[in-house]
Amino acid sequence: MRVLIVEDQPELRQLLRRQVEALGFSADEATNRQDGLAMLFGDSEIAVVILDLGLPPKADDYEEGHRQYQTAGHPRIKTWSAL
Repeated sequence: MRVLIVEDQPELRQLLRRQVEALGFSADEATNRQDGLAMLFGDSEIAVVILDLGLPPKADDYEEGHRQYQTAGHPRIKTWSAL
């Protein structure tokens, strides 16, 4: 199973990647919402998305980020925010 990690903070992104790979999954990374969506649309092998909803440019619009990924037709989205 492949996991897409969408996170702009390098340290957190690397930590998540290590944890995902330690569980036996492969991980891809995106540093922003737009790149993450492009990767998701372009790769049908991605099974799970870990998404930081606080990503710019809409850091204050958490619902919008989730809606964008739902629109991509992806059923398994794990979200978090550093409120």
